Amino acid sequence: MRKADTIMNDIITEPFKGKVSTESGSLTIRDNPSTSSKKNGTLEHNSTSHKFSGYYLEGSSAFAEAWLLVYVNGTGTPKGFVSARYITWLPSYGVGSCSSTTVNVASGEYVNLRQKASKSSSAIGKLHKGDKVLILYKKNSPNDGWTQVATAEGTGWIMTKFLN
Repeated sequence: MRKADTIMNDIITEPFKGKVSTESGSLTIRDNPSTSSKKNGTLEHNSTSHKFSGYYLEGSSAFAEAWLLVYVNGTGTPKGFVSARYITWLPSYGVGSCSSTTVNVASGEYVNLRQKASKSSSAIGKLHKGDKVLILYKKNSPNDGWTQVATAEGTGWIMTKFLN
């Protein structure tokens, strides 16, 4: 795999501001998108001064679902990779040319934000009508379409039909 500083051409979202949300402690930055990759630093729990972006994994037909590039303190060059499940999008900061939209469900209803693009995957949050989401990746299949989104609830998957 290539290190973060050589993957610049594969970025598919503009960098967005996010919050590190671990249960406790810090989040490890890795040289490559793998838990077995060399550690390249850490981000503190609840820190909000960093930017993140989605990227396309070379040799794969799908977006690198579980990892984001991290730009420490908003620098222009990525420092490494972090697990997307610990990053929440801060909608108030805007996203430049990134695509964002809102959730479209009946008033009083909600849709699950899922860990993976599957109805059987664990729910990691609930999204309600009008909630803002940042679109990271769309995955279509013959039966259902899924979109990976960053939200104030966390980064996960929602069925595309529930987005405006």
